[in-house]
Amino acid sequence: MKNFTSVLRSHSGAVQARIPSLRSVTKQKSTPPFCKVCRWLMVLLGVKAFAILCVLMFMGLSVHATVVPDKYITVKYLRYDASAKTYYWEVHYATSGNADFPEVLEFPTRLVYENDKKSYAIRDVRIILKEKTKKVIFHSGLTKTFISYERNSPIESIEYLGANTIANIYLKNCKTIKEATLPKTLLWDGFINCTALEKVTFLEGCAEIPSLWFSSCSALKTIVWPSTMKKIGDAAFEYAGLETLTLPEGFNSLGERCFKNSKLVNVVLPNSLTEIPREAFYNCRRLQTVQMSDNVTSIGVSAFDNCAYLTTMNMPLSIETIGNSAFKGCEAWKYEGEMKTPNLKSIGHSVFYLCSSLNCDYTVPHLWDQLPNSIFRCSGFKSLTLSEGITSIEHSAFLNSNTQTYNLPKSLKEIGTSAFREAYVKEVNFAPGTSFEKIDKYTFEKCIKLEAVNNIPSDLKVIEEYAFNGCYNLKALRLPEGLTTIGNNAFYGCKALESMNLPKSLTTLGTSAFYQCKMWDGEISLPLITDVPNAAFGACQKLRKVSFGPQLKSIGYSALSGCQALTELNLPNSLETIGSGAFSGCCNLTEVVIPESVTSIDAELFESCSALKKVTLPSGLTELPNRLFYACDVLNDIVIPTSVKTMGRGVFGNCKALERMTIADGVTIGKELFYGCESLKEVQLPATLTTIPESTFNRCISLTKVELPAGLMAIERDAFESSGIVEVVVPETVTKIAGSFANCKSLKRFVFPKNLEAIENYMFRNCELLADITLPTNVKTIGSYAFAGTLFDKSELPATVNSLGYNAFENCKQLKEMFIPEGVTSIPEELFMSCTSLTRVVLPSTVNQFYGGNTFKDCPLTDIVCHAPTAPEAENYVFDAKHYSSTRLIVPEGSNYNDKYPWSRFNQKTEGEGFITLNNPVFSKESCTYTEPITVTITNPNASGTLYYKLVPEGTAKDEVEYAVFTEPLKLSEQSATIYAYIVDGINSSEYAKQVYTYEPPVVKKVVLYVCGRLVDEKNAYDIFGDKTVSYDPKSEVLTLTWANIDATKFKASNIISGSGGDLTIRVVGHCTLKAPGTPIMYGHQLGVPGGSNLTIVGDENSILTVETTNEEKSGYSCGIDMYCGNLTIDNCTVVATGGTHGLYTKTGPEHGLTLRGEHALLNLTGTESAMEHVQWLDLDKMLMILEPEGAEFWDGSIWLGKEKQTHVVIGAPRTDDNVEVPEIREEYQTNFSSDLTDQKTGEALNVENVVINNVYYNLPAANNDGFDAKEQCLILNTSMDYYTMNKRIPADATVTADFGSWYNGLIIVVNGKGTIDIDYQTEGGAQLAVKIGEEEAKYYTADKQGRVQVSYDVATPQYVYIYNSQYTGGEKKTPARARAMAGKSWLKIYGMKVTPQDPTGIHNIFVDSEGRPVAVYDMNGRKVNNPGKGVYIVNGKKIMNRQ
Repeated sequence: MKNFTSVLRSHSGAVQARIPSLRSVTKQKSTPPFCKVCRWLMVLLGVKAFAILCVLMFMGLSVHATVVPDKYITVKYLRYDASAKTYYWEVHYATSGNADFPEVLEFPTRLVYENDKKSYAIRDVRIILKEKTKKVIFHSGLTKTFISYERNSPIESIEYLGANTIANIYLKNCKTIKEATLPKTLLWDGFINCTALEKVTFLEGCAEIPSLWFSSCSALKTIVWPSTMKKIGDAAFEYAGLETLTLPEGFNSLGERCFKNSKLVNVVLPNSLTEIPREAFYNCRRLQTVQMSDNVTSIGVSAFDNCAYLTTMNMPLSIETIGNSAFKGCEAWKYEGEMKTPNLKSIGHSVFYLCSSLNCDYTVPHLWDQLPNSIFRCSGFKSLTLSEGITSIEHSAFLNSNTQTYNLPKSLKEIGTSAFREAYVKEVNFAPGTSFEKIDKYTFEKCIKLEAVNNIPSDLKVIEEYAFNGCYNLKALRLPEGLTTIGNNAFYGCKALESMNLPKSLTTLGTSAFYQCKMWDGEISLPLITDVPNAAFGACQKLRKVSFGPQLKSIGYSALSGCQALTELNLPNSLETIGSGAFSGCCNLTEVVIPESVTSIDAELFESCSALKKVTLPSGLTELPNRLFYACDVLNDIVIPTSVKTMGRGVFGNCKALERMTIADGVTIGKELFYGCESLKEVQLPATLTTIPESTFNRCISLTKVELPAGLMAIERDAFESSGIVEVVVPETVTKIAGSFANCKSLKRFVFPKNLEAIENYMFRNCELLADITLPTNVKTIGSYAFAGTLFDKSELPATVNSLGYNAFENCKQLKEMFIPEGVTSIPEELFMSCTSLTRVVLPSTVNQFYGGNTFKDCPLTDIVCHAPTAPEAENYVFDAKHYSSTRLIVPEGSNYNDKYPWSRFNQKTEGEGFITLNNPVFSKESCTYTEPITVTITNPNASGTLYYKLVPEGTAKDEVEYAVFTEPLKLSEQSATIYAYIVDGINSSEYAKQVYTYEPPVVKKVVLYVCGRLVDEKNAYDIFGDKTVSYDPKSEVLTLTWANIDATKFKASNIISGSGGDLTIRVVGHCTLKAPGTPIMYGHQLGVPGGSNLTIVGDENSILTVETTNEEKSGYSCGIDMYCGNLTIDNCTVVATGGTHGLYTKTGPEHGLTLRGEHALLNLTGTESAMEHVQWLDLDKMLMILEPEGAEFWDGSIWLGKEKQTHVVIGAPRTDDNVEVPEIREEYQTNFSSDLTDQKTGEALNVENVVINNVYYNLPAANNDGFDAKEQCLILNTSMDYYTMNKRIPADATVTADFGSWYNGLIIVVNGKGTIDIDYQTEGGAQLAVKIGEEEAKYYTADKQGRVQVSYDVATPQYVYIYNSQYTGGEKKTPARARAMAGKSWLKIYGMKVTPQDPTGIHNIFVDSEGRPVAVYDMNGRKVNNPGKGVYIVNGKKIMNRQ
């Protein structure tokens, strides 16, 4: 059975061998030997026995995996091993997903070679794992295997049964492999990033794991190590999931980064291992225990760096070298017992950095004279003892360390800056006999747990700045005699320091040296100190006494501030200056004498000295500085030297016991001088005082009266706020009072100066008793909260008031009525809020806005009168909801309150000039239509009051006529009109009343004409105004205007010429002007006369008629000329018509058109909506056309440019007079804009609109933002010319005229012959540089940055060359584009231009004769020239140009 199985296995892989071809292998077609054997056995044994034999055979095979079917051998090679003198097979496989392919594969060991029928061993196997196969088994007889996979492979396990096989494995990034049993020799990339790999077994004999083989195998938990394992390669298990590592004895080499970033928890290293390499366990953040043998001599750089949870690890006694950062970041490492390194020879920087939990004793060996600054930084030893021989400690050596005790050697001579800074040290011990002179700056700064520094060297001379700053727990310090200097902030904030001696040898103290040494209890003597610096002993709350020597010169600011236990202060006569706040907060000082030697004292000197009763000031003092005695609660005995001329801010502020004060004449005072002096009753102010500063008497509640100096000019903000003042009469000299009396609860009477213009914000806010107020007659402004909370009850404000602040009258309970004067334009928010007695308010005509809301909140309003003709802008919450239903709103006649929110919400609205309490006027004749003259009388039915009226003719706006007092009956004749009337009696009024009277004239068939509202008849026709300027011939129906200048407003008329009934001719002589607020010419309106009416305006070449609507706002409907029925003809006359809405308007109808005839006919129309409207046809003589805008057309009753209706139109004949000569360029010419276009005297840009400069014609209208930019020295062309305009406007016989500027924008030069034009230019947006020579097609150029283009010309006769900005190159008619100069999105810049004609003769050597001899050369002035340069000369009587 065994032999048969071998035969079966060897046959199962048999295919035709091809040596050495790599082509496809074909299957064997002959009957396999296996089949012959089966037939023979069936005959020999019988079918039944054969079946039993097969079952037994396959039971034997089931112990192993299924052998790879031969059809999956992709290539096989029969190789010859010369050394062994034998043949062997190399076989290549690829797994498959076919149904017959097994999931578990065992490779055969032999194959039959068909040529000799012999079986040979398989030594080399190459396999590509694809589909289906999950496990591969390699027999021990294989020499080499090569394994790779494709992404769809489900491989889970690889097993080598023999250790001697060479495994070439490439399963990098395989996500299915879970288990591997591996031989001794491993090649290729192995299992990198096989994240499902869980277990690896190394067969005995395996000695080395290659680099990177298991890196990033995050699930790898189990490794079976062979006893033969010696070496692990670099990064072999980096990022692996291995948790426990116990390497076998005999193992001797770890690769760099071998377990970096792995999940190791416990590590046991063998005795055979002597070196731990660089980053071997770097960032193993789960690592907790490491056991090393005492054979380890070297730990590499960052070997255990950032193993933050490592708690247990021994330090080998054999250690000789520790690399940089070896244990850095091992924050949880706790070391049992004393750490010893007797053989240590080298240690790198940052070795123990952040090892904050060591808590062991360690003696630092003498490896250096100067201890480096990074080895122990942020470390946490229980104690560090520096070995003798170490002479200095580098700066920051123990910065942020957690070590509790430092024992320093006797050999120490120097401690560097910040050596122990911010360390958690408790005790520092100097060795007895240590000798050094200086504790450097920041040495122990912010050592917040430091309690003692023992055995300070006796020869110490200097303690530098910040040396012990912030040592909150330092309790005692013994400083040696001989100490001379203590630096700035040296003991700042040593809050627990109770005992410390200051040696008398001390000569220099630094700023804030002992600031906030709050517990320092004692007395100090400073005999040699000359200057006590700023804040030197500030906040030393228990310091009882300070003695100074006779040479003291100065005491700095806050030097002794906050020394609360200080009761006595003796200042020597040598003292000259005292800084601000030097003794502030010394709350137990009762008396101070400042020596006469002191010439100046600074601010806040005795501030908050709450027990100070008496102070003696030097007699020569000239100034009491700011807050000198502020908050000296019991101070009441103070003599101010007569030498004092100035008192600063708050000198006596909050001196609650101060009762009286006299200030001598000539003394100036500062703000808050007596702020909060609650007992102050009497004050005599200097007669010379001109200003009472801000908050001078604020909160002086006992002060009831102050006599203000006669020359006082200003009282500043809050000067008397919350004081006890009862009555104030302000001198007439005062021009400013800045909200000074708020919260004066006792104030009852106040008299303002007459000329005061402003009552400032918060002036009397909450002055609850103030009722007697005399307002300034010239006041203009009442500020916010000015009278809020007072008893103010004035119903009328001075007429000069024009501005009110918000809440100005809030909570004025006595206020019943308010009449706001004319000139006030806006009503602020909450102006009358909570005025619970206010029932009536009158708002002036000038009010246009309410800003904010709650203006009348909680006011019981019954009437509001609004004189403004247009409803002011207002929010809904200006009024309470109840006001809309219960308050009567009284508004002007014809106003828009019904259409304006929130005014439209009022249920009760009426029209009137005041509170509606009077009966309306009575008319003798009610509204009617009349043909004969009538008389109308208006009467007042009330007992008193004044009757006003106005008569408004038909066609005149109502507001163009003013009201007048009615005195006599009104006569109406031949005019339609409306008569308005009302009655006013004080603040009371009637409603408006009106009657309409319509005049119907007799039907006539002739022109009925009105001029300025006057009917033109036979009496006035021939000289309507009596000045010969306007006359009318009724027979010919011709109205003649002779140099007439008529303004309708002088006649209170809306129109100048109006009428109907026939065809009217207006003859214009000279320049005539018609101005009216409405429509100056309104003809064809029926006015009671039926029939169409045409209008003809006739003149000659000198005739100009200007018709203008003068209403500046152009509001409402108004036109220059309004033709109601009929057409308009302009005959040889210039007419300029400007209307508010339209320049010309006609009623829609077939007869309503416009005719222009005659070569001098010109019509210029302007309107805000359109130049002309409803004009049904336009008839122009042959020479006439639409001049402006260029390209515009007439259709649909108006002039249109594209889809836009035009608001300005000019129709007439082009002008061709005033020709402009452009000189021909005959020689080379270059335009230099910096000189040609800049005024050489002023440097300003010249005006280049319609002007010839040198040889170039410029037409760049400034109105279009074209012109010369002096800064960039270039032309700006914003206005573009289109294709249509240039081809239409330039005929063959074109001439440049003064009228050229009306349509052309650009440059023109004249050239002849051949030559070139160089142009330096730049374009932006859709702009193009266009160059058009004569009638030729223009050429177009663009450049997104400054560039140069050369244009050639070749013309037989002088031709214009047009240089301009073009937006379009096609033949389509389009509109020119415009943009702002230098800021538009489309423009052309021209920086320079050069024209170079060709030499007409072609002779270059023009100054020698035919034999080469020089000839005589003369300039253009006839002078002989010896060395002619570039220019024009005369040679042999001919003009010659030299270009050399």
